[in-house]
Amino acid sequence: MGSTLAAVFASPPYATAPDRLSLLLAAVYVGAAIGAPLSGWLADRSGRRRMLIALMLFMAVTSVGAAASRDVGELSAWRALSGLALGAYPPLMVAYLTDLLPAAHRGRMLFLTVAISSLGPLLGTFMVRALVPLQPYGIEAWRWGFIAGALACAAVGVLFNRLPESPRWLAVRGRDAEAWEQCERLAAAPPVLSAAVPERQSAGAPGAGDGTLAAWRRWLLVAALFFLSPWSAIAFPLLTGAILAQRGFRLTDTLFYIGLSTLGALVGNLLGSFVIDRTGRRLALATCGIATCLLGYLFIAASSPVLLALGSFGFLMFSMISVSVLTLYA
Repeated sequence: MGSTLAAVFASPPYATAPDRLSLLLAAVYVGAAIGAPLSGWLADRSGRRRMLIALMLFMAVTSVGAAASRDVGELSAWRALSGLALGAYPPLMVAYLTDLLPAAHRGRMLFLTVAISSLGPLLGTFMVRALVPLQPYGIEAWRWGFIAGALACAAVGVLFNRLPESPRWLAVRGRDAEAWEQCERLAAAPPVLSAAVPERQSAGAPGAGDGTLAAWRRWLLVAALFFLSPWSAIAFPLLTGAILAQRGFRLTDTLFYIGLSTLGALVGNLLGSFVIDRTGRRLALATCGIATCLLGYLFIAASSPVLLALGSFGFLMFSMISVSVLTLYA
């Protein structure tokens, strides 16, 4: 909803002042910076699945609060609270899936999961765009976006009760009987994909015997990449709406370009799912980095609708691929 809110509140009748708009857009990430480590700590103690359920239900409540906001300041506060869950959910979900998915198919299945999840922003953006002229029951379109998000979060939180707890987490907590029970449950499930399991690397694989200093160097490199990746994967779609509104585009047109860019995330992860387990992670990261630089310049320099659409679609497609690859690489 961040990019949608940027477009809505940068356009009439709101035309929010730049400082208040910046606060609104940044609020969710302030919450995320707090929520991610806090939720990770809680998940290590209470369980991955239980924490995922709590995050979904918490996000449902904060989304209802955002929908009922009376002004930008109140909306910013609710967005900051939503950030507590939004910042924690993606890494915790990846950790949960990593515990469950078979190594031979982990890359493809994670990419498919991210692709499916990108349908939410895509459908939400086009739903808000369609409701702008309608405003059912006198409720503004962006508020309907939060209402729909709240219902979806509540439904997902309930459905998470049907999933198994991470066997790895159960084993670490000394609950071996429950861990074996969950492993047997997973083993009895019908296979989703079938392929030969790749041979494991020997103990002499690169990095196996590295010392503590080398491990810290690798950690610092990965941490730096994770620090820089939001500048493209988050900042670009977040600011696209405000930029297009300042360039004179109508709100419905701006939301169309935002929706098109989120479609790039879906297409990118679907395409990536077919090649990620056959391509080197570093090569994929380098390719995505070069592509996003070129497409970002195209978006900035373009004035025609076709080039704007191509730039926004392609930029988010490659940036989302890079985020997924970086998660696997780490």
